[in-house]
Amino acid sequence: MKGIVYVIIAVLLVPCAALSSGGQEARLDVPYVQTEDYIVDKMLGLLELRSSDILYDLGCGDGRIIIQAAKKTGIRGVGIDIDPRRIEESRANAIAARVDDRTVFLQQDLFRSDFAGATAVAMFLLPELNLRLRPKLFRDLKPGTRIVSHNFDMGDWEPDKKVFAGLWGDGLHYIYFWVLPANVSGRWQGYYDKEEWTLTIRQRFQRIEGSLSVNGCTALPLTDMTLTGDTIRFVARSGDPNRRIVFEGKAAGNIMEGLVKETSGAGTVWKSTRDPATANPIE
Repeated sequence: MKGIVYVIIAVLLVPCAALSSGGQEARLDVPYVQTEDYIVDKMLGLLELRSSDILYDLGCGDGRIIIQAAKKTGIRGVGIDIDPRRIEESRANAIAARVDDRTVFLQQDLFRSDFAGATAVAMFLLPELNLRLRPKLFRDLKPGTRIVSHNFDMGDWEPDKKVFAGLWGDGLHYIYFWVLPANVSGRWQGYYDKEEWTLTIRQRFQRIEGSLSVNGCTALPLTDMTLTGDTIRFVARSGDPNRRIVFEGKAAGNIMEGLVKETSGAGTVWKSTRDPATANPIE
């Protein structure tokens, strides 16, 4: 399977579950709650799926999230659920919808499953399960993975978007959306126009702040700092009102590379390297 993967951590149709202590029976951690089709549409809309995507639905229930996505966008999908009855039902539904050639349904425990191929996630779990899964998402998924959750957030990891999904008998419903951020924390060093730049970044999930030191002495404050997946952008301003520096690039491990543009000029490539010892966990 190739393409951007969207992991849908969803107990969208059936709840996420964990194995019982004996390992012989499935114990559901969330009651089986079917997600309305219009909610499914909203969740998939936030993910902006393309035909090259691979969508993971964790806690897939009857498989409708993946099946609906496969029918509408041509994606490939993987559904995971611990309940064998739900897996049987999902496979039968996929055959009936004629998307069984693009879908796979696995009976597994979410906390022991491999999400490494995913780039998006959908969830309809209880808050405590979201928090239990959050470290695994950061371990398994690539920066840029998109995640949606029906009704429940992920604690102090603030969503990039929060969309109203309607008023039901049990109250207001929302959909939360995140883009998994790269870890860009720490000290980055590189050269630009014969100047030695040291970029220091402090990070909490996708929220970043920092400063830029020039030749080891002049510290330029940074503004408009954004991090979306592995794409980082910031603006540096010096004491010279005519000098405004804008950087936009990508971070991959301990390498950051992108384009620096001054107030005037076409722009210059800037490449920097991070001291691994200065990076901090962001989860």
